[in-house]
Amino acid sequence: MIIRIICLLLMLSGSALADQAASSSGMVHAIRLPEVKIDLKSGPGKEKAAAYCAICHSLDYITTQPGFAKETWGEIVAKMVKVFGAPIPQAVTQEITAYLSAAYGKNSQ
Repeated sequence: MIIRIICLLLMLSGSALADQAASSSGMVHAIRLPEVKIDLKSGPGKEKAAAYCAICHSLDYITTQPGFAKETWGEIVAKMVKVFGAPIPQAVTQEITAYLSAAYGKNSQ
């Protein structure tokens, strides 16, 4: 057991030394993630919904939801503001709720 702990400590210290050497030598490692484009359905309020909702999460969170009633969409938008702190003005929450219920609500296509 002690040998395993010593091996683990040696591995960790070696990794830390390698990281330090890479940063001091100016080596930078970067990755590029693919761009994911989610196109929301057209309708009044689409731009505001896209802009405000994308501040906190991907727009596919909208497109993959079941067809909620307008009241439920309103509760979800209110939760985003009150619980998660989404910076959406009250007047805009009503417009976003109307858009979500029309485009992704119970009776949407």
